[in-house]
Amino acid sequence: MHEQALMDGLMRQIEQVAAEEGALRVTAVRVWCGALSHFTPDHFREHFERASAGTVAEGAEVSVELSDEITHPDAAGVRLESVEVEGGAPGPRDPDRLKSPVPSPRDVRGRRDTSEP
Repeated sequence: MHEQALMDGLMRQIEQVAAEEGALRVTAVRVWCGALSHFTPDHFREHFERASAGTVAEGAEVSVELSDEITHPDAAGVRLESVEVEGGAPGPRDPDRLKSPVPSPRDVRGRRDTSEP
């Protein structure tokens, strides 16, 4: 249940970043997993594969940094570090943009609400 809540929150954030960028798809995601998040990198990727099925993030490359610091304030959480997107409407500052890394550090905690932390 804890892992599912973390993945639900993470997917909402990834989809929000993609929508803000007007992205056609998400090509890469980088996350930080706290030491008490109950994830290993492989386990996280399995959950991500299921959670992203049918979304703009389906098939995205996933990079996971696993913390070993159990006293970290976010040790039980997952933090979205960056999202790389492809496609979408070129922005006014970068008319040739096709692929854009979107740095977006955001905490994902085991909550069911959709408000930002």
